[in-house]
Amino acid sequence: MFTDKVLTVLAVVAQIFIFSTDTDASCALPQELQNKDWEYTYTEVSTGNQMTKTLSFGTSTIPKPGISLNAEGTYLDTWTCISDLSITDTESVVVLKSDSSYKQFLNPNDQWLYLCMRFTKVTDDLFYFYLMSDIDTFVVPKERVFNPVSQPNENGDVCSTFCSYTDPKPMIRTLRKQGTTDLLPNDAALCEPCGDSCKQDVDNCDPNPCLHGGLCSLSDVNPSYTCSCAAGYEGPNCETNIDDCTPNPCLNGGQCSDDIASYTCSCAAGYKGNNCDQNIDDCTPNPCLNGGQCSDDIASYTCSCAAGFKGNNCDQIVCTVPGMVQFATGPTDKSFNNMETITYSCITGYEVQSGNLERSCQADGTWSGHPPVCKMTVDYFCATLLEMLENKTSSKKGWNENSEGSFEKETRGKSKGKYWNRIKGRRCGYYKELEALIIETCLLS
Repeated sequence: MFTDKVLTVLAVVAQIFIFSTDTDASCALPQELQNKDWEYTYTEVSTGNQMTKTLSFGTSTIPKPGISLNAEGTYLDTWTCISDLSITDTESVVVLKSDSSYKQFLNPNDQWLYLCMRFTKVTDDLFYFYLMSDIDTFVVPKERVFNPVSQPNENGDVCSTFCSYTDPKPMIRTLRKQGTTDLLPNDAALCEPCGDSCKQDVDNCDPNPCLHGGLCSLSDVNPSYTCSCAAGYEGPNCETNIDDCTPNPCLNGGQCSDDIASYTCSCAAGYKGNNCDQNIDDCTPNPCLNGGQCSDDIASYTCSCAAGFKGNNCDQIVCTVPGMVQFATGPTDKSFNNMETITYSCITGYEVQSGNLERSCQADGTWSGHPPVCKMTVDYFCATLLEMLENKTSSKKGWNENSEGSFEKETRGKSKGKYWNRIKGRRCGYYKELEALIIETCLLS
């Protein structure tokens, strides 16, 4: 007997467990709401005041003290999902039935209340919903709840059976995950009729949101379009001009100016090319004149001038100093430019016989005129000879006196008188010739 009772109890428990599992499987709240606490904000029907409290959801239930209504002294404060309708991936309708029943006056049958909740998911952290029933003034506080006089067909059509209302229309209610700040979209509104989607077939590529010639393609993910940008642009809507100057493509100190899918380089002195990568050949054309050789540098050049030229461009004529002039003074080691002059001076007792004492540097690098030829003057020649004659006597005496010792050496072992007469004769002949030259040149001329 006892065993039979135990088996009977176990069978009942098993049926209850099976029934509960089937209910959870066949009807459920939106997945993001399940098993979480939410900040519930709504406008109270009775007072019109905005209220905020915590509302918890199970997999398919709303446990107390979420939504609590008093019907004929019976508190109905736990609810279980009995039917749902999926409209889109973010929209659904869920019908919840009160777990407890109540009895109306003069009506012996049990009665239940029903909540028709139309949910719209904004983000994983934010939902809004509407209670889609007329206001029932029989319950306290007044609320939009379906309170049928007779038991409805719970397997019937969701919208037509549980979700109907007249004016005024339901007001929006929000569910926000605690600690988050997501905002409702501006177009959040009640969609009618009950089973229709708020989503409209909108061509998000019309008008084209892609700027600067970008091509728009519809997409199934958020945002619901993608842009293929024209060259030079980037960003979700092709709104950003790509900076073609980052990194700087201009070499050797060039300055970069960004454009659309291109750039322009302002090159530093001495460089050229799209990227300032070419050294300008400052030797083309050759700036070095008169056969000078050019060596290129950065924004400059150097000229190696041919003989006879100087200057940055070998444009200055150079005359080198001629060789020394006999019996004259003048420049010896300096070079001179075109049109500059040099001056010679004959030394004392000499005068120019031919050539030029002043010469100019000519355009061809040569000197004008001819080198001077300085010859001794007759006056200077005669004065020199007369001075020599005047010193004749003293010269002889000095020779005799100064030569005596040497004479002794030279005549040792020889005939002294004979050697001396020979030397004396030569000396007398020299002076006779000198006297004759003076008479002929200085006195008779």
